[in-house]
Amino acid sequence: MPIVLTFLLRLLLVAAGLVVAAGALVVTTLLAGVWLAWAGWHRLTGRPLRPFAVRFGPQPGFGWPARRPEAAARGSARVGRGGDVTDVEPK
Repeated sequence: MPIVLTFLLRLLLVAAGLVVAAGALVVTTLLAGVWLAWAGWHRLTGRPLRPFAVRFGPQPGFGWPARRPEAAARGSARVGRGGDVTDVEPK
């Protein structure tokens, strides 16, 4: 009897894996189809086609406050006149 139960358990696990793989394939196919329709519409209407990308900064993940534009315009003490980063002062 234990041989039959282990075989049924293995069969159930293989079937579950196939269901998960098929679901991932369906989701990937749907996302690719939506993106292709979106890209085709942009080409048809003459709009510029931007790549699909997610942009994020590290500040929110570490709890750091984001730099304000005026602070970024002023620069920091490590930035030289030409925009080069300097670690030490020349003597």
